[in-house]
Amino acid sequence: MVDASTGTEAHLFQMDKAVQWPEYEFNTEGEEWKVEHDHIYDTRPRILQSTPMKRFRNSQQLVNVGSLHDTAMSPNLHSSVHEDLSCTVTSKCSTASDPEYVPDTDECNEFSVTDTSTVIEEDEQSFVKERKFIVFESCLDSLIRKISCSVVCNNQDICNAPFIEIKKHSQGTFVSVSVVCLNGHTYTLWKSQPCIGRIAVGNVLSSAAILYSGCNFYKVREMFDLLGLGFISHNTYYRYQRELLFPVIDVHWQQEQRRLHDAFSGIKLCLAGDGQCDSPGYSVKYCVYSFMEVDTKRIVDFEVVQVTEAKTSAAMEKLAFTRCLNRLLAQSYKVTAIATDRHSGIIKIMREIYKDKGIAHEFDMWHYAKSLKKRLVAASRKRNCSAIAEWIPAITNHLWWSSSKCDGDLCMMRERWQSVVLHITDQHEWDHGRKYHACSHKEYTDEERSLRPWIEKDSQAYLSLAEVVLSKTMTKDFEHMTKFRHTGALEVYNSFSLKYRSKRIHFTMDGMEARTKLAALAHNANVHRPQARVRFPSEGGDTVGSLRHRLVFPKFKKKWVAKALYEPTTNAHVFPMLVDVLRLLEGKLTHSWDPRNSTMPVNIATEERPDKSLTVQHHLSRFQN
Repeated sequence: MVDASTGTEAHLFQMDKAVQWPEYEFNTEGEEWKVEHDHIYDTRPRILQSTPMKRFRNSQQLVNVGSLHDTAMSPNLHSSVHEDLSCTVTSKCSTASDPEYVPDTDECNEFSVTDTSTVIEEDEQSFVKERKFIVFESCLDSLIRKISCSVVCNNQDICNAPFIEIKKHSQGTFVSVSVVCLNGHTYTLWKSQPCIGRIAVGNVLSSAAILYSGCNFYKVREMFDLLGLGFISHNTYYRYQRELLFPVIDVHWQQEQRRLHDAFSGIKLCLAGDGQCDSPGYSVKYCVYSFMEVDTKRIVDFEVVQVTEAKTSAAMEKLAFTRCLNRLLAQSYKVTAIATDRHSGIIKIMREIYKDKGIAHEFDMWHYAKSLKKRLVAASRKRNCSAIAEWIPAITNHLWWSSSKCDGDLCMMRERWQSVVLHITDQHEWDHGRKYHACSHKEYTDEERSLRPWIEKDSQAYLSLAEVVLSKTMTKDFEHMTKFRHTGALEVYNSFSLKYRSKRIHFTMDGMEARTKLAALAHNANVHRPQARVRFPSEGGDTVGSLRHRLVFPKFKKKWVAKALYEPTTNAHVFPMLVDVLRLLEGKLTHSWDPRNSTMPVNIATEERPDKSLTVQHHLSRFQN
């Protein structure tokens, strides 16, 4: 059966026998998106170099930097958003003769992109796909000085007079150049980027690139400041987020959910679920609960809950789990099993509510083995129990093996697991038991047996280990472990999602949801990446065509292990989103996104906000007494 991968590049498609997928591209529509690396350049001689050049010493050509200006955003966004503007004019600038000069009440010039922009007829795709460059101002000035006036006079002749005045208007990353020639002709000579209405395309795309790549505005703004590049203000960026970027993310997430629903229609599903808090420690504000389909490893849905909606962080995870699962069931997903950690609240509602609906509850083996290891480590630290420490890796592996080899048989699972208390004493056959009467490993030689750190039966170490292995709680949990389900892939996704919503940065509810959608879309687009292969021969390296691995030394394992290397991730799914941002700006795209910020409390404080002056006075008085 062929799996139509979520990615859009050909090498991402591979066989998946778990489920029958429809024969269409899974995460994007239309042609394949990819930024070209080969370009056709103009063969005419270049006018100037890409590095800064010395300015001419002619006083008429010296350019001075003016003051900051503000401009209003397009009415398409239903509000005015002021951006940082700069106006650069010559020392002989005469504002009285400037037809574009409009006095402002704030004593600064207002630059309107509409005054100089033309109607954009190009496709939005070309704006996204074409290359962009960083231009030094000195190089731009050098180019302008090589140009003469191109205005056609009344006698049908071109003016060709030199420029005596140059004005640069900047709006974020956008800059336009207006000139005045010796004969008094005034016009806009050049714009650094196209505009849609009164909004520069580069400003919108740079904002989208920040969010869609998982970056943070303030870090990018600091980088731009260090580099000397103009950039939009934070108010403008967050306005773009609310009015353009978040709605487009929601549109593509809904498209992804419809494709998933069509692909999983009529198929019995086993879901893996896990919650992730937005910050470490006890300062949790959000809990994100995600469901992954086990066989295809795709994120099916998620839910974000704020701490004001529940009393504790544990209750937040339970609430998010319930909301998300109920939504999936309401959409006619045939969920037959769910694998989670041993969250007490989730165990209870699965037993009391969803068990009657035919949904089995499986414990995640990854979390359970992690919990078992902690108990074994604690047992090994008891007096005269240090011998247990050498057996901890083997015992945790034995738990995985017992679950994977029981074939859903609870009795076999229990007897395989409990046989470890005999194995560690060098006893490998026994008469008791219903289905399992001997260890499955090969018979040890005398030399191998002499190297094993066997534990003496009835010793303190043996009794402490048996107390953990044969505990009633663990024996009772076996009924939730016979299907061998684990959420390792979901843990990888949770780690990957931190690229988009770091635990060290605070986000609003809308920001948390949007960035989680971005993480889910990126994960689904790259979930079936193939393992990389060696492409070029190297001295002492692997043969060409062999699968690539790398050696790592995890601190907790204390030994070298090999990890597979996969092909690089693709961002092909992001480019249609960038195009849709411009389409939404032009009014060609509609959406149904409903922000949640308006329904959330202003803050999570448990008491009324006090008077600021009194609080500051109380704070300062502590240092005066």
